[in-house]
Amino acid sequence: MPLPDEIVGAWISDPTDLEGISEFGNVSLEFQPDGSLTYTIHAESTDQKMLLLCRVERGLIISTQPSAPAEEQTAYSIEADGKLTLWFHGRRAVYVRSDT
Repeated sequence: MPLPDEIVGAWISDPTDLEGISEFGNVSLEFQPDGSLTYTIHAESTDQKMLLLCRVERGLIISTQPSAPAEEQTAYSIEADGKLTLWFHGRRAVYVRSDT
């Protein structure tokens, strides 16, 4: 099932979201129309990259990692200013487009 256009593309941690960066790290997300997602945590010495598959249902991004199949649900919204807000286990992170 293709992903909605509103989330397809590249996103990076909003530099003003200090709480989200503190909780999840400096992250980039790349959503492909076919449902593949590259989730990268950028650390000082190396990047940790996860290749996921996802779909969207009723305001949720449902993702699985093929190497460790278990579904995770993350609530999402696109804000009026175009930012992507994700809620994972009650914790919020905000992202801005990096491909514009």
